[in-house]
Amino acid sequence: MELRPDNHDRFKTPGQAGQKSTQQGLQDHSDAMSETKARARTAMRRAAQAKSNAAEEMVFLRRKAHGDTIDLSETARAFTETVLDDDQARTELVQQLKTAYQNGTLNTPERIDQAAGKLISGS
Repeated sequence: MELRPDNHDRFKTPGQAGQKSTQQGLQDHSDAMSETKARARTAMRRAAQAKSNAAEEMVFLRRKAHGDTIDLSETARAFTETVLDDDQARTELVQQLKTAYQNGTLNTPERIDQAAGKLISGS
């Protein structure tokens, strides 16, 4: 019989060959388990990222399909039908709001309180 690296354990005593192969088997098993756990963690991270991406895509598609909407109150609709039908009135109102914004007077505490009160009362 030829002595090759793959069969050299045959010539050791049973205790030596068995001990080495058991230790090596345990190490191989431990290494395989570590690799499997690492692959599982990677797969779980990828699945979580894919789920997150899919949720974001779904929100985007819903918004795209339905578009953004604004619900106007009856008062606002009446205002837009009367005052804003005139292009000049609309231009003046936009200019007033732009100036108030630039001066820092558009979002004053008083205006915010007034708007909040209207929202709460439903008017």
